[in-house]
Formats: sequence, C-alpha cells, structure tokens
Amino acid sequence: MLILRALMLWAVLSLNVVGAAFVFRRFFPGESRWLAFAVPEMVVLLLSNCIEHYIPLTGLGYLLPLTTIGSIYLIAVTWRLQKALRLPSVVFLGALAFSISLRMIRPDITDDRDGVYDLGLISNFLYGQTLPVESAWLPPIKLLYYYFLPHYGASLLIRFLNVDVGTGYNLSTALLAAYIYFFSAAISWHLSRGRVWVVLLILFLTACAATGASAYLYLTVDHLEPENIINPNSLLSPYDPAAQPSPEAKTNRS
Repeated sequence: MLILRALMLWAVLSLNVVGAAFVFRRFFPGESRWLAFAVPEMVVLLLSNCIEHYIPLTGLGYLLPLTTIGSIYLIAVTWRLQKALRLPSVVFLGALAFSISLRMIRPDITDDRDGVYDLGLISNFLYGQTLPVESAWLPPIKLLYYYFLPHYGASLLIRFLNVDVGTGYNLSTALLAAYIYFFSAAISWHLSRGRVWVVLLILFLTACAATGASAYLYLTVDHLEPENIINPNSLLSPYDPAAQPSPEAKTNRS
C-alpha cells in the first residue's frame, strides 16, 4: 500500500511538473530546456505568496484534477514536437523517483536534526491565515523572513496534493533533492556541450556526494547515526570532566 501511494504521488507530481515545462517551452521556445522545469514553479510560488497577503488560498486541491488532465493532454499532443524536453524529462522523472524511494525507506522525520522544527514551520502556513502568519511556537512573532519561503512552498504542495503534513514534508524534501540532481545534470549538460554520458556520470556522483541529496548514504551505511560517524568526545567542552583523560591514560602517556 505504501509503495502504491508513493507511486501515485510520484506520477501526479511528475505529470504536473513536466506539463508545466511543456507550457513554458511552448511560450518561450528560446529559453533553456532545463529552466522550463523550475521557472513555472517559482512563478506559482511567488504569485501565490503575493496573493496570500490578502486572500488565504485554502482550496488548491480542487485544481489538481484540472492541472493533471491538462498536463496529460499537453504532453500527449506535443511530445513528438518537443524533442528538446525529452532528456530533461527523463532526468527529472528518474531523480524524483529515486529521492521519493529514499524517503519511503526512511520516512521518519525525527531522524533529521531539524525535521520537527521544519515540520512545525510548514504547519504554520496551513491554518488558513493571510501572510505573514504567526508562529505557532512563539506567538505573536510573524514568519516574514526569506528563510521561510521553502516552508511556504512545501505548504503549497501539501494544499495542492491534499496530503497530510507529514507526507507533504517527505514529498517536498524529495522534490528538493530531485532538483539538486536535476540542476547538476543541467550544468554538466551545458558544460559538456550535450554529452549524455557526462550527464549520467554527474548524476551518479551527485547521488554519492554529501549534498542535499546525501540521503543515498542510508542505502550504503548501516545504522547511520551521528554517534556512529562523529566521535562524541570531540563535541565535549575541554572543561567537561567527561572529556578529560583518565588517570590510566595520563600514566601511559608519561
């Protein structure tokens, strides 16, 4: 059941992102094929942020069937004409599938140091308020800094897909990681002048690197916890008794 749900969310989200890219490319054929997968989302994010300063957007879930059906139709009609979007589409679909699979394997939000805090920030934008919203943890402080824009974007995704906040958190995290893969591929494609093997190599190296996509480590390291990677004593103050060497160690050194 979990696999089926993850597959459905991947399909719906992918269709809408790819469909938006096809719309962008149709109106702006001279722009980069890779930017077509990010510019529409940024426009929607900023426009929604502007509108919600005056009107709360609480019924975004009703748009999902319309945008999904429209995306399917547009992709089916123009797929043969939009050959330039085929490689970016395949890269995005694969990157999103991989990142969602990782979140499905390790969906526990508390594994991340800031997971619960970020979850709380996202929840603040789901109470049907106009912007800037109040912090649920520290009222009446307003969340009005640039730092909160990704959390606001995650709340839009939750409202659009009509999912619970936990699922939306994992899905938005997977989408962010997928964009790291995607733009790594985009940069390598431009620098290598369209060599596909370079794009594939960079995708593999990005998946293995300690970037925002480092969730790949969960597949390669057993019991991936801070205490298994970092020496706990290195985090102690030199004045902490627990950090001081034992008498036996002092004797051996002398």
